[in-house]
Amino acid sequence: MLLLNQKMIRIQQIAKPVILAIICSLVSSLLIINVFSNSPQNIHWVFSLGFHLAVAIVLVVFGFINPNPKELPSNLMSISLGRLLTSGVAFSVYSLNFPETKKWFMVHFMLHYTFFTFFEILFLIKIVNPKTSNK
Repeated sequence: MLLLNQKMIRIQQIAKPVILAIICSLVSSLLIINVFSNSPQNIHWVFSLGFHLAVAIVLVVFGFINPNPKELPSNLMSISLGRLLTSGVAFSVYSLNFPETKKWFMVHFMLHYTFFTFFEILFLIKIVNPKTSNK
């Protein structure tokens, strides 16, 4: 029962930042579309949101793995670097396939990246603090 309760608390700690990042990204994209209604935008910003959500889910999976506290900082840095590299590749692939809307997609993509990174950092701080204090 205690183990289940601990897992539920951990899921809540993980879900809250991801949900906040999704809400902020969604609101910002809808505001951009409404404020710049004459711009050549399309529905592809949803792909950006989906991409960042998928990367956040991968981060959550790594968050459930309980590594050695000595290895935790390097694992978290690897995850963040992997997220940055994956985002660069994803944006490059998009800009090659849809050059006419890459400017507006970049605006959405970078806002989504910023929100997800901000909430990722909040999430990682919650993971690192308890683990590193056990040293």
